[in-house]
Amino acid sequence: MLNTTMLSHTLTKALRPARISVARQFAAATASLHTLPELPYAYNALEPHISQEIMTLHHQKHHQTYVNGLNAAEESYAKAPSIKEKIALQAALKFNGGGHINHSLFWKNLAPANGDGGKLSDGPLKQAIEKDFGSVDAFKKEFNTKTAAIQGSGWGWLGYNSSTKTLEIVTTANQDPLLSHTPILGVDIWEHAFYLQYKNVKPDYLNAIWNVINFKEAEKQMTSYLTQCATAATPPLSAGLLSLALVEYKKEKRSLKKYLKQIHLKSLRSMQSNVGNSQLYEANEQRTYKASEVDPRSRYEFAPENAHNDLDSKQFTKLTDQRSLGNRLASAEQHGLDNTSNKQKETITDPLKPAQMHGNEPSKGAKIDAELKREDEEILRNKGKI
Repeated sequence: MLNTTMLSHTLTKALRPARISVARQFAAATASLHTLPELPYAYNALEPHISQEIMTLHHQKHHQTYVNGLNAAEESYAKAPSIKEKIALQAALKFNGGGHINHSLFWKNLAPANGDGGKLSDGPLKQAIEKDFGSVDAFKKEFNTKTAAIQGSGWGWLGYNSSTKTLEIVTTANQDPLLSHTPILGVDIWEHAFYLQYKNVKPDYLNAIWNVINFKEAEKQMTSYLTQCATAATPPLSAGLLSLALVEYKKEKRSLKKYLKQIHLKSLRSMQSNVGNSQLYEANEQRTYKASEVDPRSRYEFAPENAHNDLDSKQFTKLTDQRSLGNRLASAEQHGLDNTSNKQKETITDPLKPAQMHGNEPSKGAKIDAELKREDEEILRNKGKI
Protein backbone atom coordinates (compact mmCIF):
# COMPACT_ATOMS: atom_id res chain seq x y z
CA MET A 1 0.00 0.00 0.00
CA LEU A 2 1.09 3.52 -0.66
CA ASN A 3 2.84 5.30 2.24
CA THR A 4 1.04 8.62 2.13
CA THR A 5 3.74 10.49 4.05
CA MET A 6 5.74 10.14 0.85
CA LEU A 7 2.80 10.94 -1.42
CA SER A 8 4.49 13.82 -3.23
CA HIS A 9 7.56 11.72 -3.97
CA THR A 10 5.38 8.87 -5.20
CA LEU A 11 3.40 11.23 -7.44
CA THR A 12 6.62 12.39 -9.09
CA LYS A 13 7.78 8.84 -9.67
CA ALA A 14 4.39 7.84 -11.03
CA LEU A 15 4.51 10.65 -13.59
CA ARG A 16 7.73 9.50 -15.18
CA PRO A 17 7.51 8.64 -18.89
CA ALA A 18 8.19 4.94 -18.51
CA ARG A 19 4.95 3.59 -17.18
CA ILE A 20 4.97 0.62 -14.90
CA SER A 21 2.19 -1.87 -15.19
CA VAL A 22 -0.91 -1.56 -13.05
CA ALA A 23 -0.07 -4.89 -11.47
CA ARG A 24 3.37 -3.60 -10.44
CA GLN A 25 1.82 -0.39 -9.11
CA PHE A 26 -0.51 -2.41 -6.94
CA ALA A 27 2.26 -4.72 -5.76
CA ALA A 28 4.38 -1.72 -4.79
CA ALA A 29 1.43 -0.09 -3.09
CA THR A 30 0.72 -3.06 -0.85
CA ALA A 31 4.05 -2.90 0.96
CA SER A 32 2.70 -1.08 4.02
CA LEU A 33 -0.45 0.39 5.50
CA HIS A 34 -1.73 3.77 4.41
CA THR A 35 -1.19 6.50 6.96
CA LEU A 36 -2.64 9.96 7.49
CA PRO A 37 -0.36 12.59 5.88
CA GLU A 38 0.80 15.48 8.02
CA LEU A 39 -0.44 18.97 7.15
CA PRO A 40 2.18 21.43 5.86
CA TYR A 41 0.71 24.09 8.19
CA ALA A 42 -0.96 24.35 11.60
CA TYR A 43 -4.68 23.67 12.09
CA ASN A 44 -5.30 27.36 12.81
CA ALA A 45 -3.14 28.64 9.95
CA LEU A 46 -6.07 29.09 7.56
CA GLU A 47 -8.17 31.23 9.88
CA PRO A 48 -10.32 33.23 9.60
CA HIS A 49 -11.28 31.66 6.26
CA ILE A 50 -11.31 28.07 7.55
CA SER A 51 -11.55 27.59 11.29
CA GLN A 52 -9.20 25.54 13.41
CA GLU A 53 -12.10 23.35 14.52
CA ILE A 54 -13.01 22.46 10.95
CA MET A 55 -9.42 21.73 9.98
CA THR A 56 -8.85 19.54 13.04
CA LEU A 57 -11.99 17.47 12.55
CA HIS A 58 -11.58 17.35 8.80
CA HIS A 59 -8.03 16.04 8.99
CA GLN A 60 -7.97 13.93 12.15
CA LYS A 61 -11.46 12.43 11.89
CA HIS A 62 -12.76 12.47 8.33
CA HIS A 63 -9.54 11.88 6.42
CA GLN A 64 -8.46 9.32 9.01
CA THR A 65 -11.73 7.46 8.43
CA TYR A 66 -10.94 7.15 4.72
CA VAL A 67 -7.46 5.88 5.52
CA ASN A 68 -8.85 3.27 7.91
CA GLY A 69 -11.54 2.27 5.41
CA LEU A 70 -9.00 1.88 2.64
CA ASN A 71 -6.72 -0.27 4.78
CA ALA A 72 -9.66 -2.46 5.80
CA ALA A 73 -10.87 -2.79 2.21
CA GLU A 74 -7.43 -3.76 0.97
CA GLU A 75 -7.05 -6.31 3.75
CA SER A 76 -10.38 -7.84 2.78
CA TYR A 77 -9.35 -7.75 -0.86
CA ALA A 78 -6.13 -9.63 -0.12
CA LYS A 79 -8.10 -12.33 1.71
CA ALA A 80 -10.96 -12.57 -0.79
CA PRO A 81 -11.00 -16.14 -2.15
CA SER A 82 -12.79 -15.41 -5.41
CA ILE A 83 -12.86 -12.87 -8.19
CA LYS A 84 -16.51 -12.20 -7.45
CA GLU A 85 -15.70 -11.14 -3.89
CA LYS A 86 -12.78 -9.02 -5.08
CA ILE A 87 -15.03 -7.21 -7.51
CA ALA A 88 -17.58 -6.65 -4.75
CA LEU A 89 -14.91 -4.69 -2.84
CA GLN A 90 -14.37 -2.20 -5.66
CA ALA A 91 -16.93 0.26 -4.27
CA ALA A 92 -15.18 0.40 -0.89
CA LEU A 93 -11.78 0.72 -2.53
CA LYS A 94 -12.98 3.48 -4.80
CA PHE A 95 -14.76 5.43 -2.07
CA ASN A 96 -12.08 5.21 0.60
CA GLY A 97 -9.19 5.29 -1.85
CA GLY A 98 -10.73 8.30 -3.56
CA GLY A 99 -11.29 10.02 -0.23
CA HIS A 100 -7.67 9.42 0.72
CA ILE A 101 -6.13 10.70 -2.51
CA ASN A 102 -8.55 13.65 -2.83
CA HIS A 103 -7.81 14.91 0.66
CA SER A 104 -4.08 14.35 0.27
CA LEU A 105 -4.20 16.68 -2.74
CA PHE A 106 -6.62 19.08 -1.03
CA TRP A 107 -4.26 19.82 1.85
CA LYS A 108 -1.57 20.77 -0.65
CA ASN A 109 -4.04 23.01 -2.48
CA LEU A 110 -4.34 25.18 0.64
CA ALA A 111 -1.91 27.63 2.23
CA PRO A 112 -2.14 30.38 4.86
CA ALA A 113 -3.29 33.76 3.59
CA ASN A 114 -0.15 35.36 5.00
CA GLY A 115 1.94 32.95 2.93
CA ASP A 116 1.23 31.59 -0.55
CA GLY A 117 -2.53 31.42 -0.02
CA GLY A 118 -4.69 33.37 -2.44
CA LYS A 119 -1.81 34.70 -4.56
CA LEU A 120 -1.79 33.97 -8.28
CA SER A 121 1.30 35.47 -9.82
CA ASP A 122 1.98 35.89 -13.51
CA GLY A 123 3.02 32.58 -14.94
CA PRO A 124 1.84 29.53 -16.89
CA LEU A 125 -1.22 28.90 -14.70
CA LYS A 126 -2.53 32.45 -14.82
CA GLN A 127 -1.93 32.62 -18.55
CA ALA A 128 -3.78 29.34 -19.10
CA ILE A 129 -6.70 30.49 -16.93
CA GLU A 130 -7.00 33.77 -18.81
CA LYS A 131 -6.80 31.95 -22.14
CA ASP A 132 -9.44 29.37 -21.29
CA PHE A 133 -11.80 31.44 -19.10
CA GLY A 134 -11.21 35.05 -20.13
CA SER A 135 -10.02 36.25 -16.72
CA VAL A 136 -9.20 35.01 -13.24
CA ASP A 137 -12.42 36.50 -11.85
CA ALA A 138 -14.47 34.81 -14.57
CA PHE A 139 -12.76 31.53 -13.72
CA LYS A 140 -13.54 31.86 -10.00
CA LYS A 141 -17.17 32.75 -10.70
CA GLU A 142 -17.68 29.75 -12.99
CA PHE A 143 -15.88 27.45 -10.57
CA ASN A 144 -18.08 28.57 -7.65
CA THR A 145 -21.26 28.23 -9.70
CA LYS A 146 -20.54 24.69 -10.88
CA THR A 147 -19.23 23.51 -7.52
CA ALA A 148 -22.17 24.95 -5.57
CA ALA A 149 -24.54 23.19 -7.97
CA ILE A 150 -23.33 19.74 -6.89
CA GLN A 151 -26.27 17.82 -5.46
CA GLY A 152 -25.23 16.33 -2.16
CA SER A 153 -21.52 15.88 -1.58
CA GLY A 154 -18.61 16.01 -3.98
CA TRP A 155 -15.63 17.94 -5.27
CA GLY A 156 -15.03 20.87 -7.59
CA TRP A 157 -11.94 20.60 -9.76
CA LEU A 158 -9.79 22.62 -12.08
CA GLY A 159 -8.46 19.93 -14.37
CA TYR A 160 -6.28 19.76 -17.43
CA ASN A 161 -7.83 18.05 -20.44
CA SER A 162 -5.01 16.34 -22.32
CA SER A 163 -7.21 15.89 -25.40
CA THR A 164 -8.17 19.54 -25.86
CA LYS A 165 -5.03 20.94 -24.18
CA THR A 166 -7.18 23.22 -22.05
CA LEU A 167 -8.09 23.82 -18.43
CA GLU A 168 -11.65 22.85 -17.57
CA ILE A 169 -13.88 22.99 -14.50
CA VAL A 170 -15.35 19.61 -13.64
CA THR A 171 -17.07 18.08 -10.64
CA THR A 172 -17.11 14.61 -9.13
CA ALA A 173 -19.66 13.08 -6.79
CA ASN A 174 -18.93 11.80 -3.30
CA GLN A 175 -15.26 10.81 -3.06
CA ASP A 176 -14.80 9.84 -6.69
CA PRO A 177 -11.29 10.77 -7.81
CA LEU A 178 -10.87 12.90 -10.91
CA LEU A 179 -10.08 10.46 -13.71
CA SER A 180 -11.00 12.29 -16.89
CA HIS A 181 -8.57 15.16 -16.29
CA THR A 182 -5.30 15.80 -14.52
CA PRO A 183 -6.28 17.55 -11.26
CA ILE A 184 -4.69 20.99 -10.90
CA LEU A 185 -6.62 22.04 -7.80
CA GLY A 186 -9.64 20.69 -5.98
CA VAL A 187 -12.14 22.01 -3.44
CA ASP A 188 -14.00 19.76 -1.01
CA ILE A 189 -17.72 20.59 -0.99
CA TRP A 190 -18.73 17.97 1.57
CA GLU A 191 -20.55 19.57 4.50
CA HIS A 192 -17.83 18.53 6.92
CA ALA A 193 -15.53 20.94 5.05
CA PHE A 194 -17.56 24.06 5.85
CA TYR A 195 -20.77 23.49 7.83
CA LEU A 196 -19.44 24.28 11.32
CA GLN A 197 -18.45 27.73 10.10
CA TYR A 198 -20.64 28.58 7.10
CA LYS A 199 -23.70 26.47 7.92
CA ASN A 200 -25.64 25.75 4.74
CA VAL A 201 -24.35 28.75 2.79
CA LYS A 202 -22.04 27.14 0.26
CA PRO A 203 -21.35 30.35 -1.70
CA ASP A 204 -19.82 32.01 1.38
CA TYR A 205 -17.48 29.06 1.86
CA LEU A 206 -16.51 29.01 -1.81
CA ASN A 207 -15.87 32.76 -1.88
CA ALA A 208 -13.71 32.55 1.25
CA ILE A 209 -11.60 29.61 0.21
CA TRP A 210 -9.93 31.53 -2.62
CA ASN A 211 -8.05 33.45 0.07
CA VAL A 212 -6.22 30.27 1.05
CA ILE A 213 -5.89 28.49 -2.31
CA ASN A 214 -2.27 27.62 -2.99
CA PHE A 215 -1.97 28.69 -6.63
CA LYS A 216 1.77 28.11 -6.48
CA GLU A 217 1.23 24.41 -5.80
CA ALA A 218 -1.47 24.26 -8.48
CA GLU A 219 0.88 25.77 -11.04
CA LYS A 220 3.57 23.30 -10.03
CA GLN A 221 1.13 20.47 -10.56
CA MET A 222 0.22 21.72 -14.03
CA THR A 223 3.74 22.45 -15.26
CA SER A 224 5.00 19.11 -13.95
CA TYR A 225 2.36 17.28 -15.92
CA LEU A 226 2.95 19.32 -19.08
CA THR A 227 6.69 18.72 -18.84
CA GLN A 228 6.13 15.01 -18.59
CA CYS A 229 3.76 15.12 -21.56
CA ALA A 230 6.36 16.93 -23.64
CA THR A 231 9.09 14.38 -22.93
CA ALA A 232 7.06 11.18 -22.73
CA ALA A 233 6.23 8.96 -25.66
CA THR A 234 2.80 8.50 -24.11
CA PRO A 235 0.95 10.77 -21.67
CA PRO A 236 1.96 10.07 -18.07
CA LEU A 237 -0.39 8.90 -15.41
CA SER A 238 -2.40 11.69 -13.83
CA ALA A 239 -2.25 12.18 -10.09
CA GLY A 240 -5.81 10.96 -9.76
CA LEU A 241 -4.78 7.59 -11.11
CA LEU A 242 -2.73 7.04 -7.98
CA SER A 243 -5.93 6.48 -6.08
CA LEU A 244 -5.72 2.87 -5.11
CA ALA A 245 -9.39 2.64 -5.86
CA LEU A 246 -8.60 3.28 -9.49
CA VAL A 247 -5.53 1.09 -9.41
CA GLU A 248 -7.67 -1.71 -8.06
CA TYR A 249 -10.34 -1.01 -10.62
CA LYS A 250 -7.82 -1.03 -13.44
CA LYS A 251 -6.23 -4.17 -12.09
CA GLU A 252 -9.53 -5.98 -11.98
CA LYS A 253 -10.74 -4.94 -15.43
CA ARG A 254 -9.56 -8.18 -16.94
CA SER A 255 -10.86 -10.15 -14.00
CA LEU A 256 -14.21 -8.39 -14.32
CA LYS A 257 -14.38 -9.17 -18.02
CA LYS A 258 -13.42 -12.77 -17.25
CA TYR A 259 -16.08 -12.96 -14.55
CA LEU A 260 -18.74 -11.51 -16.85
CA LYS A 261 -17.66 -13.94 -19.56
CA GLN A 262 -18.10 -16.80 -17.11
CA ILE A 263 -21.59 -15.55 -16.30
CA HIS A 264 -22.32 -15.31 -20.03
CA LEU A 265 -21.08 -18.85 -20.62
CA LYS A 266 -23.17 -20.13 -17.73
CA SER A 267 -26.16 -18.38 -19.22
CA LEU A 268 -25.50 -19.99 -22.59
CA ARG A 269 -25.11 -23.40 -20.98
CA SER A 270 -28.35 -22.86 -19.10
CA MET A 271 -30.11 -21.94 -22.34
CA GLN A 272 -28.66 -25.00 -24.04
CA SER A 273 -29.75 -27.13 -21.10
CA ASN A 274 -33.25 -25.71 -21.34
CA VAL A 275 -33.33 -26.49 -25.05
CA GLY A 276 -32.12 -30.01 -24.28
CA ASN A 277 -34.79 -30.43 -21.60
CA SER A 278 -37.40 -29.18 -24.03
CA GLN A 279 -36.30 -31.68 -26.64
CA LEU A 280 -36.31 -34.44 -24.05
CA TYR A 281 -39.79 -33.45 -22.95
CA GLU A 282 -41.02 -33.54 -26.52
CA ALA A 283 -39.44 -36.97 -26.97
CA ASN A 284 -41.09 -38.20 -23.77
CA GLU A 285 -44.40 -36.89 -24.98
CA GLN A 286 -43.99 -39.07 -28.04
CA ARG A 287 -43.35 -42.16 -25.94
CA THR A 288 -46.14 -44.46 -24.88
CA TYR A 289 -46.78 -47.23 -22.43
CA LYS A 290 -45.87 -50.81 -23.10
CA ALA A 291 -47.89 -53.78 -22.01
CA SER A 292 -46.85 -55.81 -18.99
CA GLU A 293 -48.26 -58.70 -17.07
CA VAL A 294 -49.95 -56.65 -14.35
CA ASP A 295 -53.42 -55.40 -13.54
CA PRO A 296 -54.88 -53.44 -16.51
CA ARG A 297 -55.26 -50.37 -14.37
CA SER A 298 -51.48 -50.05 -14.17
CA ARG A 299 -50.20 -52.46 -16.80
CA TYR A 300 -48.83 -49.78 -19.10
CA GLU A 301 -45.44 -48.68 -17.83
CA PHE A 302 -43.62 -45.70 -19.23
CA ALA A 303 -41.41 -47.07 -21.96
CA PRO A 304 -37.85 -45.75 -22.11
CA GLU A 305 -37.88 -46.33 -25.83
CA ASN A 306 -40.35 -45.08 -28.40
CA ALA A 307 -42.50 -48.16 -28.06
CA HIS A 308 -45.35 -46.69 -30.03
CA ASN A 309 -43.25 -46.53 -33.18
CA ASP A 310 -44.28 -50.12 -33.88
CA LEU A 311 -47.97 -49.34 -33.35
CA ASP A 312 -50.41 -47.86 -35.78
CA SER A 313 -52.49 -44.85 -34.75
CA LYS A 314 -55.52 -46.97 -33.80
CA GLN A 315 -53.50 -49.20 -31.51
CA PHE A 316 -51.79 -46.16 -29.98
CA THR A 317 -55.18 -44.56 -29.27
CA LYS A 318 -56.41 -47.79 -27.74
CA LEU A 319 -53.43 -48.00 -25.41
CA THR A 320 -53.94 -44.40 -24.33
CA ASP A 321 -57.65 -44.96 -23.67
CA GLN A 322 -56.90 -48.10 -21.67
CA ARG A 323 -54.48 -46.13 -19.54
CA SER A 324 -57.26 -43.58 -18.94
CA LEU A 325 -59.58 -46.40 -17.85
CA GLY A 326 -56.97 -47.69 -15.43
CA ASN A 327 -56.69 -44.23 -13.89
CA ARG A 328 -60.46 -44.05 -13.36
CA LEU A 329 -60.56 -47.47 -11.73
CA ALA A 330 -57.69 -46.52 -9.44
CA SER A 331 -59.48 -43.30 -8.53
CA ALA A 332 -62.66 -45.22 -7.71
CA GLU A 333 -60.83 -47.57 -5.37
CA GLN A 334 -58.98 -44.65 -3.78
CA HIS A 335 -62.30 -43.12 -2.78
CA GLY A 336 -63.47 -46.35 -1.18
CA LEU A 337 -65.90 -47.35 -3.89
CA ASP A 338 -64.86 -51.01 -3.55
CA ASN A 339 -66.87 -51.04 -0.31
CA THR A 340 -70.03 -49.80 -2.01
CA SER A 341 -72.68 -51.93 -3.63
CA ASN A 342 -71.87 -53.63 -6.90
CA LYS A 343 -74.51 -51.47 -8.56
CA GLN A 344 -72.84 -48.26 -7.42
CA LYS A 345 -69.42 -49.55 -8.43
CA GLU A 346 -70.70 -50.69 -11.79
CA THR A 347 -72.33 -47.33 -12.39
CA ILE A 348 -69.10 -45.46 -11.72
CA THR A 349 -66.64 -47.83 -13.42
CA ASP A 350 -68.81 -48.57 -16.45
CA PRO A 351 -68.98 -45.40 -18.56
CA LEU A 352 -72.16 -46.64 -20.28
CA LYS A 353 -74.22 -46.85 -17.09
CA PRO A 354 -74.72 -43.13 -16.31
CA ALA A 355 -76.12 -42.47 -19.76
CA GLN A 356 -78.35 -45.57 -19.71
CA MET A 357 -79.73 -44.65 -16.30
CA HIS A 358 -80.97 -41.35 -17.70
CA GLY A 359 -82.32 -42.87 -20.90
CA ASN A 360 -79.70 -41.25 -23.09
CA GLU A 361 -77.70 -42.85 -25.87
CA PRO A 362 -74.08 -43.32 -24.72
CA SER A 363 -71.53 -41.19 -26.52
CA LYS A 364 -69.00 -42.69 -28.88
CA GLY A 365 -66.24 -42.13 -26.34
CA ALA A 366 -68.27 -43.86 -23.65
CA LYS A 367 -68.84 -46.83 -25.93
CA ILE A 368 -65.12 -47.11 -26.60
CA ASP A 369 -64.37 -46.96 -22.88
CA ALA A 370 -66.95 -49.67 -22.25
CA GLU A 371 -65.45 -51.85 -24.94
CA LEU A 372 -61.98 -51.39 -23.52
CA LYS A 373 -63.28 -52.21 -20.06
CA ARG A 374 -64.78 -55.46 -21.29
CA GLU A 375 -61.52 -56.37 -22.98
CA ASP A 376 -59.66 -55.74 -19.73
CA GLU A 377 -62.11 -57.90 -17.84
CA GLU A 378 -61.67 -60.62 -20.42
CA ILE A 379 -57.91 -60.51 -19.92
CA LEU A 380 -58.32 -60.82 -16.18
CA ARG A 381 -60.87 -63.60 -16.52
CA ASN A 382 -58.48 -65.59 -18.68
CA LYS A 383 -55.84 -65.18 -15.98
CA GLY A 384 -58.22 -66.38 -13.32
CA LYS A 385 -58.49 -63.03 -11.55
CA ILE A 386 -62.24 -62.70 -12.10
